[in-house]
Amino acid sequence: MIKIFLSKEENAKYHLEYLCPYCPEEKKRLRYVNGDNECWWYKNWKNGNFDIPRTFGLRNLFRERLGLKTKLHAFQKYDRAA
Repeated sequence: MIKIFLSKEENAKYHLEYLCPYCPEEKKRLRYVNGDNECWWYKNWKNGNFDIPRTFGLRNLFRERLGLKTKLHAFQKYDRAA
């Protein structure tokens, strides 16, 4: 049976295993929240921080599609990977 709704942790682990390895470099650059040349989601998920609102990814996707910059300051309060 395929699980349609994943928990935050399951979603993160799915991304880390199946999506992150194939993420294009130009897309990764949009996710360098801390200016450290590392994807913010990848870094946080790898460090076990799964308490990130799902709407952040969706908001980032809409901004990306509209050619707008990611509002990076909004992510800082959820950053536990530093």
